[in-house]
This record gives sequence, C-alpha cells and structure tokens, in this order.
Amino acid sequence: MAVSTSFANETCPRCRAGFECRAGSPSPCDCMSIALSRPALDHLAEQYDGCLCLQCLQEIGESVAGER
Repeated sequence: MAVSTSFANETCPRCRAGFECRAGSPSPCDCMSIALSRPALDHLAEQYDGCLCLQCLQEIGESVAGER
C-alpha cells in the first residue's frame, strides 16, 4: 500500500499567505502543534470554511483568550 506524501498548497483566507496543508497526510500538519480553546474553535468555524496558516491560528487563539 502506497502512502501519499503530497501536501496541498493553500492560501490562508485571513491573511492571504501561502502555506502547506498536511491534513490527512502521514506528516503532521502545523495546525496540530497548537491547542485552541473551544471559543477559538467556534470562532474559526463561524468565520472560515477552510484551513488557516499557523500564524493566523496563533493570533486568533491569543485574541480570543484575551477576550475572557
């Protein structure tokens, strides 16, 4: 059985930066390295349909945490 090592080249819908999305591949995706609160995850689900770059995920995680 062959394992896919291809990554999707994505554009972040928030900042328009390019990044590699590795979701669904054997290599861990950058988004797996960040822990987001339930409010941050809810915000992301309400505002965006796809993946965001790691920097935007970190910024959203910090801004939502600062609202508490």
